[in-house]
Amino acid sequence: MNKYFTKALLVVTALLLTTTVLSAQDRDVDFDGGSIQIVAVEGNRTTREGKTFNGDFFYGGKDIEYSGRADDIYLMSRRVNFSGNSTGSLWAFGNKVQISGVVEGNLHSAGNDFKIAGHIKETAFIGGDSILITPEAVIDGTLIVAGRTIEISGLLNNGLLGGGGEIIIDAPVTGNVTVNTGKLIITERGSISGNLTYDSKEEISDREKARVGGVVKFDILEDFDKGFDEDFGSFFVFIACSIVIATLLIAGLLILLLPGVKTLFSKSRDGKEIGKTLLWGLIPLFVYPLAVIVTIPLFPLSIALGLALFPLAALVTIMGLALSGKFLFSLFKWKNDNLLLQYLLAVGIYIVLSLIPFIGCLIGLAVTALGSGLLISRVFKADFS
Repeated sequence: MNKYFTKALLVVTALLLTTTVLSAQDRDVDFDGGSIQIVAVEGNRTTREGKTFNGDFFYGGKDIEYSGRADDIYLMSRRVNFSGNSTGSLWAFGNKVQISGVVEGNLHSAGNDFKIAGHIKETAFIGGDSILITPEAVIDGTLIVAGRTIEISGLLNNGLLGGGGEIIIDAPVTGNVTVNTGKLIITERGSISGNLTYDSKEEISDREKARVGGVVKFDILEDFDKGFDEDFGSFFVFIACSIVIATLLIAGLLILLLPGVKTLFSKSRDGKEIGKTLLWGLIPLFVYPLAVIVTIPLFPLSIALGLALFPLAALVTIMGLALSGKFLFSLFKWKNDNLLLQYLLAVGIYIVLSLIPFIGCLIGLAVTALGSGLLISRVFKADFS
């Protein structure tokens, strides 16, 4: 798995998001009315959720035990225990993640201690330290995985692509297997119906080769630690970006649902107004870092300004994306005034464009400047028409 594959995964993620948003234009979407359920919990208590939602479910908190049913489900917690049903995709991130329910779409997940005992009907993207696919698990799509130790005791019905310190195949795998690992083990209960391509420090035994139905191709991995760190790091770039995307979605939806925020976008803006908003927004982008430097002698103030940069940057990015989405809908004459739908479209396009060298930096700067200019227009009651 190299940097190009990582970028490809991010592009696919963005395209899926954009496709979902565009197809949603033909449906009765009411984010305010409950088609997106957002739950954010403070404190140390465990949240248990077993309801059925006619839409997506977002959760952020310490511990979550989810046994309900929803479309796309996003769970971010220290401990995630999913035993419910996702009719769409499941995104689960935490220190300890256990999936024992049914995911009818894709699974995107990362955790230190990871276990699957459920049914994944499409592709599973997994990253973690210790990963166990239990005998009860069934993965109909391809398993794409990276971890220090990976043990596969459940059924894989469409092959395996992975990297790990040690990979143990202890169940039948239907399809091809391609892995990069320090040590590959195929037990007596394990088998591969397709081809096996693996890079490893040592070759598997003749008995293990006999458990492979297709062609076996082996390349010696002389410097495994360096090679695995690069592959493992590349995979986690994807995982980290996925977390950023999910956070951007949840934070944006929460902020855009706040009373009064929608009034910032009530006015339609043409290209000329968008240009002026962007230009005015560039001013604080250059002034703010200068203010941090100038206030260094006033140490507490400089630190406060520096720490405030991160939430402010997130806020203006969200505002800029929402404004961009509204402008795109207006530009292409799409008849839908739902601000959250416009925001989701902008996020999908933003992800794709941000992967293009240099262009991505310019797009990021433009979006941030738009959000900054929008806030300036509200604070100073300026009219950029």
